Amino acid sequence: MFKSRYTSLLLSGCLLASVSACSSAAPPTACQPAAGFTQIDVVLATDVAPLSSFQPAIAGPRTDYAYELGGATIAITLSADKHSLIRKWTEPGQPSVEQRYSLECADQHYLVGKGITAQFVKDGLVVQETHPNTDGIPADMGMFYAAQK
Repeated sequence: MFKSRYTSLLLSGCLLASVSACSSAAPPTACQPAAGFTQIDVVLATDVAPLSSFQPAIAGPRTDYAYELGGATIAITLSADKHSLIRKWTEPGQPSVEQRYSLECADQHYLVGKGITAQFVKDGLVVQETHPNTDGIPADMGMFYAAQK
């Protein structure tokens, strides 16, 4: 009996916790997107489409996403643990501009932090920044960033 209980605790990640603490641990909660996020319009190349037209996806191992805007490249990089996100705006002949976000919640569908909400969608990530600090990124719309290989 001890061996099977020890094995099940080890497999469930509770080796250092007590049996009662592990058995009473609450399951992780899903992220809730910012109010109104599911109703936003999304910039996609030269078009605008409602978020509802994008097929939701499950987060995968990719951490790099990008959007081309004229000669500029806007890149999104997620940390491997999905606790932070960096948006980097690069224009030829200009210094890059970065915006860093700490993510308060990251699950298989959404990334949520102060001033940012993102949803994993087929072939990429839709990101809305409420205070982008860059003229080319609208605060009231999302932007589609294609997953990079």
